[in-house]
Amino acid sequence: MADAPRDASRKAGEGRGADVTELAALTEVRVGVHDTYDRVVLDFEGGAPAYTAEYVEALHQDGSGQVVPVEGEHRIMIVLDRARPEHPDREFDPGPRATTTSTVRGLELVSYFEGSTRFGIGVDTRRGDGRPGFRVTAGEDKLIVDIAHEAAGRTG
Repeated sequence: MADAPRDASRKAGEGRGADVTELAALTEVRVGVHDTYDRVVLDFEGGAPAYTAEYVEALHQDGSGQVVPVEGEHRIMIVLDRARPEHPDREFDPGPRATTTSTVRGLELVSYFEGSTRFGIGVDTRRGDGRPGFRVTAGEDKLIVDIAHEAAGRTG
């Protein structure tokens, strides 16, 4: 069993299996619960894209700058480079399988603009004050975001 992530700093990665000539399509978002962390899985068709993920004060749409509300005390913004929602011409809906937990409080497609997709995760900590640690792992057709139940740096 993996330990809970303790680092709340910005993450970036190259992704895996993405075609440089096509945009990867975000097809589904799933949430799972583990003993010490919760997991958000972003599924793609066409490989996992390059990404950056970091805590932000507010989720802002690309282009307009409009704030997108999301449940939770803290917000993780994931910027997916060369990716689009599966149906970019209509609003993305994570669907009934994308449920929330006591740590993962909200999931929002923030924007799709010029080949970049922004996705937000609203989180609360179960124990401690502050932002929970998180990690991002790229699989062949998915990004996995593990979010600790405790504030970053807490030891017990």
